[in-house]
Amino acid sequence: MRTRLVMVLLAIGCVATAQGAERIRYEQIADRIGALGGDRGATVFTIDGMKHAGVRFHLSPDQVSLYRKDGSIEGIRFDQIARVEIGHRRRHFFEFTVMSAVGVAALPVLVCDGDFVCAALAATVISPTAAAVAVGSAPVTLAMDGVALLIPPKVYEIVH
Repeated sequence: MRTRLVMVLLAIGCVATAQGAERIRYEQIADRIGALGGDRGATVFTIDGMKHAGVRFHLSPDQVSLYRKDGSIEGIRFDQIARVEIGHRRRHFFEFTVMSAVGVAALPVLVCDGDFVCAALAATVISPTAAAVAVGSAPVTLAMDGVALLIPPKVYEIVH
């Protein structure tokens, strides 16, 4: 049984490497991704072999703008692009669980604006509910984040 599980996981991991790049013109990328762009991560390979990555991207008629984690923006002209890899949308399902856990402590204080008696009463009502949501949602959200990581990026090879 364990051998079968390992084989299935290896097969799933190899799916991304088995898919080839789709050859399209730069102008067609926006049509292919539709409304799915924007908050997806992207990696752009230029003609000279350089790799440029960003957590978000924006397509314009003459360039791709990559937004990095540090807040900087890099623009790459379309005639310099050889390949574009567009990652899956980061949904961060687990953030729901984390925010529920934070709500256990923070919501009573925020609701009552510093009044100790009110915060104690609100904690008896809000905290058990928020804690139950956090505990109940953790396995589901972790599994959903794990499945989202298995989705391979869309790869487009740009034809000039």
